[in-house]
Amino acid sequence: MIIHIGYHKTATSWLQDLYFPAIPELACWEAKSDLRKWIVEPHSLDFDPEAVRARFGDFLAEAAHNDRIALLSQESFCGSPHNGGAFSKEIADRLHALFPGSRILAVIRRQDSMIASAYRQYVRTGGITRFEDYIRPPVRDAKLPLFRLENYRYHQLLSYYGDLFGRENVGVLLFEDFCEAPEAFLEKLSAFIGVQAADAPPIQRRVKAAAGTDATLGCRRVLNMLRGGVTFNPVKARMPTVCDSLRHLIKKSERWIAGDVRPDNLRLIDRKALKAATGFYGESNRKLIEDFGVDLEKYGYER
Repeated sequence: MIIHIGYHKTATSWLQDLYFPAIPELACWEAKSDLRKWIVEPHSLDFDPEAVRARFGDFLAEAAHNDRIALLSQESFCGSPHNGGAFSKEIADRLHALFPGSRILAVIRRQDSMIASAYRQYVRTGGITRFEDYIRPPVRDAKLPLFRLENYRYHQLLSYYGDLFGRENVGVLLFEDFCEAPEAFLEKLSAFIGVQAADAPPIQRRVKAAAGTDATLGCRRVLNMLRGGVTFNPVKARMPTVCDSLRHLIKKSERWIAGDVRPDNLRLIDRKALKAATGFYGESNRKLIEDFGVDLEKYGYER
């Protein structure tokens, strides 16, 4: 079995929806929500590996009968960026208890880019906190897990997977390779899985989208405060119709702004994320290079 654990914001949806299903040698579990509901979300005292394993019995038997490689793909397996990956180690233990002979596939992204992307997603899905308070919450205790920069010290979680499943059974790929040389990326991915690379479906690129988003993040945050009714602001929704209309206008303005800016303008969140990441990930990245042989230098990962 292959278990693709993410990370978030590394083309996971494209791989899950378009690429993995195009490989005839793979048997893909299609219901991502099941994986989250059965493996990620149960309370520690409720998780029953034997009962969960039984849910996959027919799927695994059919894959074996058809001589196909079973594949589970769910980016929540590496935890949520918005709670600092608080349960990532426990999820790894659960996956090992369920499928101990599996190979683990992870795609990582340069940390400053990952932090910026996570914050943009946070705001777009209802978050109300400023960037500075999101990455370094002014109040932090064990009652409510929040974002942690430590979550992107990739070697910690990936080395733990290596301890569980064997270092040789953990494959680490770079999102930057996917962006710059997708054919080579897919060749590496397919080689790790043990299949022939499939013809890649079209890859949609959104080079300037973040610039338009950054220009309106403040408006979105204020609107989120008024709107409520979402995970990151779980108060009763107020004026949902008005707020949805304003969200639509903001989205349209983002497309207009993104089409009329130079790439080096309005990327405020990227600059803030780079400043936050500087000096924080060098040791982790060096260990990642040493343990997994990934070429981080060519994309400017901190060392």
